[in-house]
Amino acid sequence: MKKRHIKSIVHDLLHLEEWHHPLDLFHLNKYEIDLITGENNWDEEDSMSEMLKIKRKWFLLRIATLRGALNCFGSARIVVDGSVEKVEIIYNGEKFKDEIFYEKD
Repeated sequence: MKKRHIKSIVHDLLHLEEWHHPLDLFHLNKYEIDLITGENNWDEEDSMSEMLKIKRKWFLLRIATLRGALNCFGSARIVVDGSVEKVEIIYNGEKFKDEIFYEKD
């Protein structure tokens, strides 16, 4: 896979219109998911955890579509903390990251 593929994955994980951040769930809890293994830090399922699981499935499908190898990833994770969502991917030793701040309307 090329750098532009990884950059587009990071961008799409945050900015695709189909992702709807559940704005009513501004918990003090921090949500974290490993996109490769599926490991997460939540005890109970809610709309935020469901959204993150869907993003993980999308990520794995996107890697397969691009014929990428998961063993080239050092890590890939999403962290949601209040109104901030961060994506961080380490691919072949290089870090790719971005974040988005959600605002209530």
